[in-house]
Amino acid sequence: MMPDQLLLKTTRLARLVEADEIERWLRFEMRGYPGDNPVSLKYMDITGRWTEKEKKLGYWQSLAEINGHVAAMELQVRNLKVPDIHFAPSSSNPHEIVAGFGGAHVNKVTGVADSVLARMQSLTSQIGQLSGIRSRVLSLVHDFVSKTYYTLAFSGLAETVFEKHKKSVDELLRKTAGDALEKIPAIYKDFLQGIGKQ
Repeated sequence: MMPDQLLLKTTRLARLVEADEIERWLRFEMRGYPGDNPVSLKYMDITGRWTEKEKKLGYWQSLAEINGHVAAMELQVRNLKVPDIHFAPSSSNPHEIVAGFGGAHVNKVTGVADSVLARMQSLTSQIGQLSGIRSRVLSLVHDFVSKTYYTLAFSGLAETVFEKHKKSVDELLRKTAGDALEKIPAIYKDFLQGIGKQ
């Protein structure tokens, strides 16, 4: 299932169980994070979206946009090629410096490879950060869905157990104190009338 479909289904679940904050957060994951909303800022922290929190810099985009950035960067990394470098300066004069002043000739030759390697490093770092955000979002969604499932499953189980025991207790009371049980509604009615006279 695609993350956007997962977010839509989880938003519906949040609405059904009246988890308002989770529903608002999931909408930010679908539309992007506003900068002035307390729930938005809270989940910017929780999902690790800040790059420089003091300056309010971070990944404010939706989860779908983050997935798109990750896919684009992964494609760039796959297409980057480190050029082959062959640098073999030689001279018959043992006193000649063939590398140039401060290694200038070597730097000129290796500069292209260094820039490709630096770009690869930058991209992989960004991919790691964005993938971490995606993982935290999906983990939070999973936690919410599983907690909701178990809450609903066990609440239904508790009701079933209560109803089962209530029926057996009612049956036992009917057998042992049937006459008294029949008088309870009349006693309660008299009690209410007595309160009304005060």
